[in-house]
Amino acid sequence: MTNIVKVFHDIPRVKSLYDSLEIKLKRHENNYFVGKSLDSIDQSLCVLVRPIAEVTSSNLSATVSVDIQSKIRKIHWVLNCKENFAENVKRKYSEKQYTSFFDIYNDCKIIYQEHCPNYCEAKATVSSENGRRVHKKKTKENEVGENQIGDANFYMLYMLVIV
Repeated sequence: MTNIVKVFHDIPRVKSLYDSLEIKLKRHENNYFVGKSLDSIDQSLCVLVRPIAEVTSSNLSATVSVDIQSKIRKIHWVLNCKENFAENVKRKYSEKQYTSFFDIYNDCKIIYQEHCPNYCEAKATVSSENGRRVHKKKTKENEVGENQIGDANFYMLYMLVIV
């Protein structure tokens, strides 16, 4: 049995939403310190930002879920975006109008989906229910049938359930 190495201090629950998110964003900006020795990490960073053990890809994914990493990546992208479409979220964030992580995430997710060039719609998880991930998938109609639309450039979105 493999021991899971805890790589970061837990963020205390008494920390505000914004303090907690800042810690997570700084970890993200530093690529979660993957592959860096503890001695090489800037000691002026907050102790909650810095890792407590050397971070590898495997122990990172075991302690910080891929789902959370993805959510933080989207929030980070929007908050650092210089385009006008991100201004409302950035203003609400700077004025501390968000009341939960999921409020800011949901606003950022929409902007990320619509504007980020790295967004891959074919891999996007739409929802998760009872352990099943529901993905969006884009397909191109190749043939024209009685019940199909004849426009070759038309893309149909449908839900694909992966068990």
